Amino acid sequence: MIQFNSNISFEPDFIKNNQVKAVSVTEFDIKSKNEFTKDCDKVLNSGQEFLPILIDSFGGYVYPVLGMVDYLKSVKVPIITICETIAMSCGAVLFTCGERRIMTKNSTVLFHDMTDTLIGKDIDIQADAKHSTKLKNILSEIISQNLGYEKKWLHKELMSRGNSDWSIMAREAKRLNIATEIGTPKLITTITKKQEIKI
Repeated sequence: MIQFNSNISFEPDFIKNNQVKAVSVTEFDIKSKNEFTKDCDKVLNSGQEFLPILIDSFGGYVYPVLGMVDYLKSVKVPIITICETIAMSCGAVLFTCGERRIMTKNSTVLFHDMTDTLIGKDIDIQADAKHSTKLKNILSEIISQNLGYEKKWLHKELMSRGNSDWSIMAREAKRLNIATEIGTPKLITTITKKQEIKI
């Protein structure tokens, strides 16, 4: 069980002391996606009953985060995502994959429309633009559904803000169900004793 104390700054001693194995994510590229799946496999193969993912990221590339999301769909233990300071863009997408989504008191999550630079022949630009729109819709649906909203929720929220970046501090994130908890994770081990009489 993980318990939280929102009056203490985030120092994950329980992870530093190897009491709990966790995956840390700061980048979103092909190399970091491959490291992510290997690190998750190590945690899952350790027998630990939950998968903590620490996110401290300004974002990155779309395809690696989609690969991470697909990988997490196969995980059978509870996933706990922790926004340590910032989870922007792809970091925000990954953050929403947690069954428990924890933000430290002064952390921020940022959602925005997908950024794209299209170069080439006109016909290629048109094809790329259609594909970019599909990717944008996929990301919006993943985030919205992970948070328990209808699939166009994020798209509507961004449009209502003029499609500008949407930075959300912990308290507002909890109110919107983007975060499920605010505070500092601390490991609490509970041992139960079972007594019975046998004949």
